[in-house]
Amino acid sequence: MNALDGAAISPRASALLVRWRKALAANDAAEADRILPAVMLMAPEHAQTWLLAGRTHLVNRRPEEALSAFEEGLRFAPDDIDLLERAGAARVASGRVDEGLDLLRRACAGGGTATWLEYAIALDRAARAEDALVAVEQVLRRGGKDPRAGLLRARCLQMLGRVDEAAAQYRAMIRSGQRVAECWFALVDMKAVVLSDDDWKALSRVAEQPRLPEYDAILLGFTLARALEDRGLHDEAFNAFERANERVRRRAGWDAAGHAVFVDDIMLAFPPTHEPHVDRGREVIFLVGLPRSGSTLVEEVLAMHPLVEGASELPTLPALLERESKARRKSFPEWCGDATEADWARLGKAYLDETARWRGQRPLSTDKLPDNWKYLGAIRRMLPGARIVDCRRDPVETCWSCYKQLFAPGLAGFAYSLDDLASYYEDYRRLMAYWSHGGDPGLRVQGHEALLADPDGEIRTLLSFCGLDFDERCLRPHEGRRSIRTTSSAQVRMPLRRSTARTLAYAAQLRELRQRLEALGGASGVSPA
Repeated sequence: MNALDGAAISPRASALLVRWRKALAANDAAEADRILPAVMLMAPEHAQTWLLAGRTHLVNRRPEEALSAFEEGLRFAPDDIDLLERAGAARVASGRVDEGLDLLRRACAGGGTATWLEYAIALDRAARAEDALVAVEQVLRRGGKDPRAGLLRARCLQMLGRVDEAAAQYRAMIRSGQRVAECWFALVDMKAVVLSDDDWKALSRVAEQPRLPEYDAILLGFTLARALEDRGLHDEAFNAFERANERVRRRAGWDAAGHAVFVDDIMLAFPPTHEPHVDRGREVIFLVGLPRSGSTLVEEVLAMHPLVEGASELPTLPALLERESKARRKSFPEWCGDATEADWARLGKAYLDETARWRGQRPLSTDKLPDNWKYLGAIRRMLPGARIVDCRRDPVETCWSCYKQLFAPGLAGFAYSLDDLASYYEDYRRLMAYWSHGGDPGLRVQGHEALLADPDGEIRTLLSFCGLDFDERCLRPHEGRRSIRTTSSAQVRMPLRRSTARTLAYAAQLRELRQRLEALGGASGVSPA
């Protein structure tokens, strides 16, 4: 009998377990799924069965079923490190952050560097940069060789504003040949490091290597394009950005027409109404808008206030709506017309419960997940008292900045074509105009250019909208010391500048984009929705 499994199993079940492990090792998701029902019938009381079941659910993209399987396995082997790791990581991913981190800490008590690294990764995903840095440095002190540890250390340093140390970590990894493409990309993506002539030569040599792995080629393509731009070679930079984006488009793709229909469906599902007499959610400030629209700066302004905690981009709201969709077996927003006031109140309470840790020290918290602009109707039903700030930057600047950015895999599929970006921006403006027609007093448009031009006036008005007294520390967001998880983490540490315009050097290449966006109004500035 295997102590892990907890009971003897038949030879046939044992053989199936071996076959199952091999299928998972070969990443054969279909074969693993075929084996799953048989072993579950023959060996339902074995921890190993539940461990493999959870892994099978994960490779088949069923995260909730995976979490249930890992937790069931812990009933039979409560101290198994592998199960603790996987259940902990799954809980963090599902929004049950504190519970997940507790399991991972338990795993670390008996685990090695690999376990500590999983704990550090989970802390990073939970936006706990200081704790993640402590954990990942434990990995390195114990002799951990996984290059993810070095990358995570650099990322944590960057989020904490220790830009020079982060750059030094990336450079050290480049010199040692570890994750070279990722390190070059991260170094340049900080947007606060100037490459020397020697750096430029080294980067060019790496980028010109034949037969690069596809993802390395994508990373280096965006890196080289940014380096060309920094050197003032704008024509070459634009061509390099086009090539890099074309590589991502071939892998990802984007259905602009389908997204427009999705926005239409949202408007049909949610009449733009507001219930100011209900204050549920008054402790939350949502910052919405397109990526690269200035929301990180707005959050940092608010987070300088002693009553506000900046929680960054929380996955909580879309995760709750996705869980509700699965429970109802209907996609969002198809089920929303059937939801009762009690349903929305339940979902609102769940959101507040799952984000409560961000209000442990301060009474208000932000949520700046950009995509939440699509869910304002749900926010208003769930959390009628919440304040919503629509962060806007010049549309052409926003779209161009998105086009230059390589986002995490699976995110922002609209960002790799100027046409798709224009369509996406049109959808965003159309839906935000719809929300504003309801006269929602808890919705404010915050222009990026206006904030830079008149920080004192705009920040006073913003704080008043959020129900906050003026605090002069909010005028100095660059002095903040909290961790910042977004790509703007280094930029927002810099003093406010009068202008962040970057498109003038690309006037000819962006002419069609500008003309299309001007038809919406505000392509040379920000106009009301």
